[in-house]
Parts: sequence; C-alpha cells; structure tokens
Amino acid sequence: MTSKRFIRPEGYDARLVMFLILLIVAPPSQAHLMVEQYGTLNFTDTGAYFVLSIPVTAFENVDDNDDSKLSGDELGQHSLKIRRQIQSHVQLYNDAGEQFPLEGLMLSLEAPDDNPGAPAAYLVALGRFATDASEPSPLLRISLTGEDPTEQVFRIKATRDDVSRTLTFRPGSDRQLLFNR
Repeated sequence: MTSKRFIRPEGYDARLVMFLILLIVAPPSQAHLMVEQYGTLNFTDTGAYFVLSIPVTAFENVDDNDDSKLSGDELGQHSLKIRRQIQSHVQLYNDAGEQFPLEGLMLSLEAPDDNPGAPAAYLVALGRFATDASEPSPLLRISLTGEDPTEQVFRIKATRDDVSRTLTFRPGSDRQLLFNR
C-alpha cells in the first residue's frame, strides 16, 4: 500500500497562509465611485462620458423623509424624477448653442463606508453625451446646487486626447468652455 504524503510547494510560507485566511475572512471594503462634488468628462470618438457626485439636497421632491439623504427605496421611487433633473441641470452644448443629448444615465448611491445599506447623502450619476472628440469647443453647464454652501461647488476634470482641464462650477458660474477654440 502506498502512503499519501502532503508535499509542500516550493516557497511555502506560513505567512502566505495567514494572508490568504485574512483575505477570505476580512470584511469587504467599500470604494467610492467619485469624490463628493467632483466629476470627470472624457471625450472619445464615441461620445463624452461623464461621472458626477451630486449631493442629495440638490434634487427637488425626492427625499421623502427630509433627512437630506436618499435610501434605496427613495431612489427606486424617484429615479425618473432624478434623471430628469440631472438632464435639465447638466448639459453639454456645441459652438452653435445646440445641446448634445445625455444618454444611458445611470445612478448609484454613495452610502457611508461603515454602513453600506444606509441612506446616502450623495448620488453618483454616470452617462454619455452623444458627441465626439472633434467638437472644437464644447460648453458644459452644471446648475445643480445643494442646500448647504459647501454643496454648491463642483470640480470637473475634462479630458480630450492628451488635454485635461479642471473647471469649477458654482452659482453664478455654471457654464464653462471646456477647451480653448
């Protein structure tokens, strides 16, 4: 009868086993899609893709319990209303003042790291403007503002090819030319 023996692989180390055990039993960490009140707008040949973190207080008639946060139920109930408000307050225009349509708008709650199921004070919007990188000097308008003065400024990094600019949007300065003519 042959005996079976455990053969350790080359370079076996107890530290590796401990690391793997910790990796398996450690609680998953949460990662934010976007820093609060920041966004990106990236131009490609197939469109201008954006991500924007928006305070819940910037939206009208979506916070049913007035806690300045949005639960999953509230998001589900008011997602169409939220999408419409984003489409009317986040807009991209060409040189002639024509608006590019915002398509494929997706919404995600930014729940607190320590309680992923809790209502969120921020919502992340992802979408695509139907344009391309050849648009010479697009203009972006962001007119959403939260209730608190700290929630009234957005910083957007716009990128096209190898050119990037970071722009600041606030009440009274809600339209910005993204790239020089």
